[in-house]
Amino acid sequence: MKNIKINHLPTLTWNKNLVNFANVNINNEYNEEPVAEYRNREEIVKQSLNHNDFDKMLTSISGGRKRETYIAGKVSIYNEQDFQTGMGAEFEEYLKENTNESYVLEIEENKKYDKPVLIKYQYPNKSSKVGRYLIKVGENSDVTYIINHYSDRDAEGLNAISSRFYLEKGAKFKLIVVNLLGKNFTRLDDIGVIAKENASFELVSLELGGLDTYSACLVDLREKNAKFYANTGYMEVGEESCDMNYVAISEGKKTESKINVKGVLRDKAKKTFRGTIDFRTGSKGSIGDEQEDVLLLSDSVINKTVPVILCEEEDMDGRHGATIGRLDEETLFYFKTRGIDEIQANKIITIGRLNYISKMICDEEIECKINDFIENVMLK
Repeated sequence: MKNIKINHLPTLTWNKNLVNFANVNINNEYNEEPVAEYRNREEIVKQSLNHNDFDKMLTSISGGRKRETYIAGKVSIYNEQDFQTGMGAEFEEYLKENTNESYVLEIEENKKYDKPVLIKYQYPNKSSKVGRYLIKVGENSDVTYIINHYSDRDAEGLNAISSRFYLEKGAKFKLIVVNLLGKNFTRLDDIGVIAKENASFELVSLELGGLDTYSACLVDLREKNAKFYANTGYMEVGEESCDMNYVAISEGKKTESKINVKGVLRDKAKKTFRGTIDFRTGSKGSIGDEQEDVLLLSDSVINKTVPVILCEEEDMDGRHGATIGRLDEETLFYFKTRGIDEIQANKIITIGRLNYISKMICDEEIECKINDFIENVMLK
């Protein structure tokens, strides 16, 4: 069992709130590997590198820049990483210790895919997938990836992945991630992005499975007109937990970042969401907006929402907000008058709320699996 600190908040708050970072215990004892199924990925060049060569590549393409240890009230916990990610350096060291190679995927310039690249991982019981990836997207390319992790409902295992995306000028990358793992899985999904001029990174994610889920995304909008859009949905029931850390860094002029999170908590579930928009010096004319909408279906859930806006510039537009609430008595009464009990009502409301995210997935088969997963979980 390995204990590490991840998902650091870029600016420290009162320690008693227990939101400055997350502690995670990782079980390294799983030996089985998931079965992978691919579609439409033939034109992508993939190579494996030892960790040393991989790190040199990261330093080269990121410019080898490390932030100051302390600046403008911010604690730069990412300064150990040249190419920053949302989870930070300790998770990266864990991956190096538990994998032999890192992988680089290259998409050439001006490549526009008519269909998404689909990758499905089926996890047997007591299986794991651990890895580091770099995806380099060439100038003016436009690519969509759909990644689906799934297993039997009672399965246990580990999914620990760190993915970096380097987007050249005008490149567009849409990443869709669907977690339908078993109720005893530990999942860590770490993302880091550097977006150059006019580049765009879009993240669509549904975190529905797993016992303990950790997700993080740090996007560096490094040059002018770079964009980041995130739409994330989650559902936590029983004693499941979800810990998220999203950071949008605006460095170039007229950048745009929008983070939208919708979730449902029931029973004794726990959730922490850290959302930070960081306007750095030189980001004049930039826009940032982050919103979270949380539905609480039990009195015993624990919800922590930490919206943060940091600013070193004057000419910018930053907004954040959170809506947290329960089903009101009028809504429950409406369902009851039509013969629908509270359990069924919760299921209908949950599917309707998360459909906002699932409709962005562009794959009917996976959408059906999502609805079946939600229905089976919510009826118990």
